[in-house]
Amino acid sequence: MSAFLIFFVTFAVYIYTLCPTVYWGDSGELIAAAYTLGIPHPPGHPLYSIVGKLFTLLPVGSVAYRVNLMSAFFGALTCLLIYKIIRGQVYTFDIKHSINGPQRKPMPYVKCVDLTPVCAFGGALFFAFAPMVWDQATIAETTTFHSFFMMLLTLIAFRLVSGKVVWKDERRSLLLFSFLYGFSLTNHVAGVFFFPAFVYLFLFSFGKRILAPRLFFSMLFVSFSGLLVYGYLPLRSLANPPIDWGNPENLRNFLWVVTARQFSPNVVSTPNPVKIIGHLILSGKDLLHQFTIAGCALGITGAWTLARREGRVVVFGLIVVAILFYIGLNSAFISAYFVPALALMAIWIGVGLQQAFKWVIAVSDRIRAESSAKVLRYGVCGALGVSFILPFGLNFRKMNRSEDIYALRYGEQILERLPRDSALFTLDGNALFILWYLKYCEYRRPDLMVIEPTWITAGIPLHSQVMEQYPELVLPPSETVEDYKQRGADTETRKYLAIQAIMDANYDRRPIFWGIIMKGLPFFKNLDPQGIICRYSNTPLALSEETVADNKDFWDSELQLFLNNSRLKNAPLALEIYPVELNNQSLMFEDLGRDDLSRWAVELALKFNPEYPISRYNLGRLEDRAGRHSDAIREYKHAIAGNPYMALAYYGLGNAYRSTGQYADAFLAYRKAVRLYPNYHEAMTAMGQLYSLVGQHDDAVEQFRRALKIKPTYVFALRGLANAYLQLNRLDDASEVLNKALESEPDSPLALFMLAKYCARTGDRGKAASALRRSIEMGGDAYL
Repeated sequence: MSAFLIFFVTFAVYIYTLCPTVYWGDSGELIAAAYTLGIPHPPGHPLYSIVGKLFTLLPVGSVAYRVNLMSAFFGALTCLLIYKIIRGQVYTFDIKHSINGPQRKPMPYVKCVDLTPVCAFGGALFFAFAPMVWDQATIAETTTFHSFFMMLLTLIAFRLVSGKVVWKDERRSLLLFSFLYGFSLTNHVAGVFFFPAFVYLFLFSFGKRILAPRLFFSMLFVSFSGLLVYGYLPLRSLANPPIDWGNPENLRNFLWVVTARQFSPNVVSTPNPVKIIGHLILSGKDLLHQFTIAGCALGITGAWTLARREGRVVVFGLIVVAILFYIGLNSAFISAYFVPALALMAIWIGVGLQQAFKWVIAVSDRIRAESSAKVLRYGVCGALGVSFILPFGLNFRKMNRSEDIYALRYGEQILERLPRDSALFTLDGNALFILWYLKYCEYRRPDLMVIEPTWITAGIPLHSQVMEQYPELVLPPSETVEDYKQRGADTETRKYLAIQAIMDANYDRRPIFWGIIMKGLPFFKNLDPQGIICRYSNTPLALSEETVADNKDFWDSELQLFLNNSRLKNAPLALEIYPVELNNQSLMFEDLGRDDLSRWAVELALKFNPEYPISRYNLGRLEDRAGRHSDAIREYKHAIAGNPYMALAYYGLGNAYRSTGQYADAFLAYRKAVRLYPNYHEAMTAMGQLYSLVGQHDDAVEQFRRALKIKPTYVFALRGLANAYLQLNRLDDASEVLNKALESEPDSPLALFMLAKYCARTGDRGKAASALRRSIEMGGDAYL
């Protein structure tokens, strides 16, 4: 009965706080994929799409609400499973009166009170109301379904290793576990992070028995049979659903999707000690945020208790936590992947509650005054018993999404600004997925083309997906694309120039719009900002005051909405979405030479979220450019306070310190930037320049050479290294590096001036004079 109570309590809370419509992130994509029986992002999540489709048939709310309800349902089921696991790990004990002397009176009304359900209930609710869990349980995401499977498998594994039979006999129970494990991977492949822990648990408990060929290969076979759900991907792709990520109709595309090759380069990283320590600190702070101090203390107590009597359970949990911690060091990691680890920690919390109860009882038994013992026992036990309510009270307001329609409104605002038959090219996943939801689930604006442009040039699977979705999209000849790319100096710029060629090829056929602005866009001058999107022109535009005024009017109206709506203060729209877009607009205005508008955009971003580190960093850059280096230092420090692991901010801080003559502080800032990001060649070069400035030319050479190992053509490092060699009178080395610098930038006034110095030292006065004249012609007077 208590198990069903935990399910109904958590499910009721989740339903009450459920988001009524589409949300940010992958929500729109997953809802649209479920509704259309399509294929979401790799590895395809076929089981999620199938089960999600069943939930879309419920006669309640919007399509988005129904799929959100799926997350709530499996979130509550996960809590029920955690309750069951804790009941299995908590040894039943009685709160009973201990007779310490003949004068004590018996207290039969407290005898044999079993608090095991309270411990299990508490651990489950600590998990249920952790912000990360609650967040995922109120929106369309794969996390709670994944957590449900991981806790179901954990429950079965714990019962098996304790000698209990789950289905008929031990062999069939192991086969059931194996099938469910393979089956779970068809929802989310993050289940592989549990694999080493399960291997440890079974090997430790069963030994060689589980490696017996017949049993081992039977388990392997049924695991693969669970994976057969992936057959859904090619079958549905042949039907060309609107959401057909990677178009897995053939073996090549199928393997590309199921192996998540699109994200695989970012899965494994080689962390440095600074990053590991920083991630440990952040993870510790996040655990306090998830479980509160009380929950963390109980979790530590529970892990210690379990380690003494059932060590393999703790080791199992630690293996999972360690793997997820390591995966969390790379850029592909999503914080929600850690939710199953929180579930394992909630088990420790439940056991910790039991141990805390026992300690209180033991202490109260030593108190001779019955009234005092009773007060202590029931007071402390009562406090422990309701401690799991604390996360609920702390997080309810922030997690209540029952009126959160801002993502839907964001999509509707974009639709309002797009004329009929427009094509929106956007790198913004939020806009892309929300518009997919509006197009394919609510049937709004079927005339629009909503395209992630990098997919067209990213390889066959994504390219074929876009072309099946929009066969009317015109692709320019490859020769034209190559002509565009020739204008780019680096790979990133050439990528955007190829996209520009595609937009130009469609320009006369339909209105073209561009979504989120990215740093380094080569066609900034072709964009007309219109709030959260920009109209694209195939020729450069003059930034008119009318355009500027209209853009400001949009953002002023959004700011007023924010100021008049207290709910927005903690919404992603104000905390991140709008600050990101305004900072990106700031980059565009800066590239157009309008520092006044760049500052306006950054300062407006800070009105939405005063603590957003990127805004503080960009304001620091603007202060530096304006020569207000002390103000820049203040803003960079503010950015670092918001994100202590922001290497860019340390680099900017170093530049500001150097501008004010604080060389020691500048050096420390640059060194911190390199420690956080070991391939930061700009910071290494800056350290080399500082060493040269103070006359430590050998150290300067070392830093410049480190930078050039990372980027051999980096001209600032080449020029700095050449200058350091000249100062050390290593003329042959200087000549070699100067030649490389001049190959990269033949008209660099500084490189030409150093060439003049080199020629003068080698006695070639004529060549020295010629190089010096060219340097002056190119603006190198200052170097004289």
